[in-house]
Amino acid sequence: MKKFYTKKLIAFVLALAMVLTGGYATTLTGTVAKAAAKKATLKLNPAKLSLTEGKKKTVKIKKTNVKKISSQKWTSSKKSVAAVSAKGVVTAKKAGKATIQCKVKYVAAGSKTAKTKTLKCAVTVKAKAAPSTEPSVSPTPAEPTVDPKTPLNKVLDEKDITLRIESNDKSNVGEEREISIVGGTTETMKVKDNGTMRKELSSQYLADHEMGLGANLGNTMEATLPMADRAKATEATQFEVAWGQPITTQAYIDCLHSYGINTLRIPVAWSNMVSNDGTYTINEKYLGRVEEIVNYALNDGMYVIINDHWDLGWWGQFGAAKFDETGKKKIADEARRAEAWKKYEAYWTQISSRFKDYSDHLIFEGANEELGSRLNDAIYPNGYSSADNEGDEKVSGNLTKEEQYEVTNAINQKFVTLYAVREEIIHRAIS
Repeated sequence: MKKFYTKKLIAFVLALAMVLTGGYATTLTGTVAKAAAKKATLKLNPAKLSLTEGKKKTVKIKKTNVKKISSQKWTSSKKSVAAVSAKGVVTAKKAGKATIQCKVKYVAAGSKTAKTKTLKCAVTVKAKAAPSTEPSVSPTPAEPTVDPKTPLNKVLDEKDITLRIESNDKSNVGEEREISIVGGTTETMKVKDNGTMRKELSSQYLADHEMGLGANLGNTMEATLPMADRAKATEATQFEVAWGQPITTQAYIDCLHSYGINTLRIPVAWSNMVSNDGTYTINEKYLGRVEEIVNYALNDGMYVIINDHWDLGWWGQFGAAKFDETGKKKIADEARRAEAWKKYEAYWTQISSRFKDYSDHLIFEGANEELGSRLNDAIYPNGYSSADNEGDEKVSGNLTKEEQYEVTNAINQKFVTLYAVREEIIHRAIS
């Protein structure tokens, strides 16, 4: 009997142990699962990236159970292959492989302690596909046509041209004569412009009916040199080729015109060769070289636009500012602003005087893109956006938006009315 009860007691104790142990195990398992469910995870999306040269892709941080990311620092193992911005924008540079890394400082959900983790993305950059030399679809142009292999250095004959915009593009062409251009690169050149000035024209009429297709003779007479080299330059052609363009020729303009181009814009940086005595006298060689190119186009009956371009960035003088005695507050630099007006008037006095005898096929453009907010461009003590000395510091202007409008309108008005007394000039000027 005693033995029977002993067995019963042992069985009861074992059963109770199993129940208690099972409950504890269940509780323990749930706790672990719950903790695992809240574990913080971070990774880059995508973790692998394939890009073609020149393309971009944003890599993002994918996070789970993260309360906040307090900082992130992006780096590339090979910047020459793939660069990355502070916001994770990957730019493919050249073919190859690189690893993008992001060092993240974060705080997990339910925690107050910051942790750091480095995430990685493998990047493969592929080279651009070589452009096809053959058209994907065989062209079937109307006859007659121009051989697509015709180089741009060949002047088209009348028989080669299937479309021409009708315009009165020969109204300025007179008898050819030989003249000597002051400051020009050659002793003499042949010109045809007859100086005809029609007084009942408008800019709108010219644009709609006369000027036709246009081209910009960029990177030539508006090209600039570093300040030290600019001071040493003695020939206008040194600037003309400074940005990689060849010397402009009559043959090139003839070729351009034969393809239907009827207007040529010549952007100019007059400050390239100007006196430093406060008179802003433009070197005759620079005026002469521009005049030669103008005549190349006028000889073909084209319209020509010359302007004062970016021009070493001197336009910031109109909104020039300086710091007050405390060195903290910007105030208007009235002396520098006055010099801007003096320079502008000096330039256009010389330009209009030089070209006053040409026909209305020559058009003046008072400014390029420099009006408006560009009047506040930062300039160095020398008045330009390029420094004479490495230690110089730029200061930007402080014109308000309303003042920018006012100065822009004043510049345009100055340009239009400066020579209103000269009838041959006012009919040419446009803003």
